Amino acid sequence: MVGPLLGIVRAAEMCRTAIDNETTSDNWSELMTISIVTDELGLELEPAIEAIKSWGLDHVELRGVVGGRYPDGFLEGTAKLVSENGLTVTALSPGVFKCLPEKDIIAKHLERLQIAVSGAPMFGADQVIVFSVESPDGDPPQQMVVDAFKRASDIAGEVGVRLLIENEPGFFAVSSRSLAALIELIDRDNVGANWDPGNAFDNDYEIDMGAKILGDKMWNVHAKDVVHRDGERLFDSLGLGEIDWQTQLQSIKNAGYDGPICVETHCLPGVPKSKESLEKLRQWMSELQ
Repeated sequence: MVGPLLGIVRAAEMCRTAIDNETTSDNWSELMTISIVTDELGLELEPAIEAIKSWGLDHVELRGVVGGRYPDGFLEGTAKLVSENGLTVTALSPGVFKCLPEKDIIAKHLERLQIAVSGAPMFGADQVIVFSVESPDGDPPQQMVVDAFKRASDIAGEVGVRLLIENEPGFFAVSSRSLAALIELIDRDNVGANWDPGNAFDNDYEIDMGAKILGDKMWNVHAKDVVHRDGERLFDSLGLGEIDWQTQLQSIKNAGYDGPICVETHCLPGVPKSKESLEKLRQWMSELQ
């Protein structure tokens, strides 16, 4: 299996260079990379890729793979499918550190991270999204958590992978400010942010300044919208919720950001909602000053 696997890795590496080889343009929207989380369409990977390509996208974020959530499942088959379709993987999302701040649990997540980053070269990917560990009492991160991230940084660094911490309600990093503070505490060159305004909404009074607060540590952006209906906090297509995404995008542009903006639909039905979000994102980006 060494020969075929090497071919997959080389094809993935060639796809990965697409981000760095885009045509120079004065139009920020043309320079930006739009990506999408494949399993948000609610389809198996192959038909999801078919739909994504029909929308003119060639960048994806992988959370679901053939047979499970990354790094579970059939990785070689997934990598082959991705490379054959000429897709670039902007990030991998194994769900690491979506857990309580308990030593034994964190140790298991570090083991999972080891597997996840080891598989990254197969996809030509150099970014892995992780979470900031649950904060049951809303307290600042414990030293054990900071130390775990430093160990995680070492594990990822061994294969040239960057760790992107995603903000999430109920975790140590909820807002842009708490996410920036955690990254500063960890203080590693390969640890940055996966900024998710949808997760920050209702929990971040500085949400419109999130990109400025995170600055050059913002390496990936998730795009989804939030709406309140009948006392519930729900997700919806971009433009149908309450987040001022036009302000968000202007702030992201003004911060000098040039990384992926990734559609993470988070609502049903997955295919039409994903397409709707993508179309709105493209429209807003083309209108930016």
